[in-house]
Amino acid sequence: LDKYWAPLYDGNIPGSKWTKPFICPMDHVFDIEAWWDRPLPEDAFGPNLEWREYSFLDNPRLPRRVSENRLRISECQGSCDGLDECGDVCIRTGIKYTPAVDGMLNVSAGIDWKQLKEAVNTDKAKAYKILYLDQKALDLLHTSWTTLEDGDIKMFKHRLNHYVSVICCLEEQPGWIWYDFFSDTYPRRDRFDRHFKNRWKFFKGETNVLAADSPTDD
Repeated sequence: LDKYWAPLYDGNIPGSKWTKPFICPMDHVFDIEAWWDRPLPEDAFGPNLEWREYSFLDNPRLPRRVSENRLRISECQGSCDGLDECGDVCIRTGIKYTPAVDGMLNVSAGIDWKQLKEAVNTDKAKAYKILYLDQKALDLLHTSWTTLEDGDIKMFKHRLNHYVSVICCLEEQPGWIWYDFFSDTYPRRDRFDRHFKNRWKFFKGETNVLAADSPTDD
């Protein structure tokens, strides 16, 4: 675990019996304390993101009235060119989702973020405690996020950049490297306005000084 504030050459605290692989706790990557202590202004970072550790839903103390009260979002069995129920709705109305009924809400490929927002904000949809997206729905909704307006995308990325924690430890000062959600996205600038042209580099702390093992070329 890298939350031990000293160098870890194999990822284990010296003398511990911790074995890998393990399920990574949320605060291993996210700076959760900062979310509480330093709320980010919504005019610069977009809406606040409420969160729960993923294992919250597996906690035996979670009431069944919550755990079983789920709205499942799934892919329409067909497309807007088809003649089944989902496709027929698309053809007649241009709306690429069917209303929430009996715990199910179906969406079609090509749905944009505005229609997705409409779909999950009806009175029937909001009556459910848990919103569950199956894998097929997640796959087709990837393109929906790209239909957000540029300003909203910029604020959302700005918020994510400030949600991460640090990787410890380097045998030099500052002795940490910040996690980075967008380490595989180029070109871009990180939360400290450092430029990445075509690969991720390891900067020490908040400085512009490269760590010893970092790639140096762009």
